[in-house]
Amino acid sequence: MGCAKLADKLHVQKRSLEMLLNALCAMELLDKKDGLYFNTAESDTFLSKKSKRYIGYIIMHHHHLLEARDIRESGNCIELPIVLIFEGKRY
Repeated sequence: MGCAKLADKLHVQKRSLEMLLNALCAMELLDKKDGLYFNTAESDTFLSKKSKRYIGYIIMHHHHLLEARDIRESGNCIELPIVLIFEGKRY
């Protein structure tokens, strides 16, 4: 998909999205050809939720850990019980 079309679909600024997409290309998470962006074989395998080998949840887990740390360090937090969800089951 092209940057302009994707920016319209996501309701974001084209220039900002283009910088992000080009950064992802530099990290070899996307390929760009003739102004269109595509997943690499690796991103299709490991970052597509349709893949049996998807590991994107690890990135989201790390993001939430950092977010929780920032909230805890700011002193603006309340203690909540931790719920572990693995393969759709709550533990």
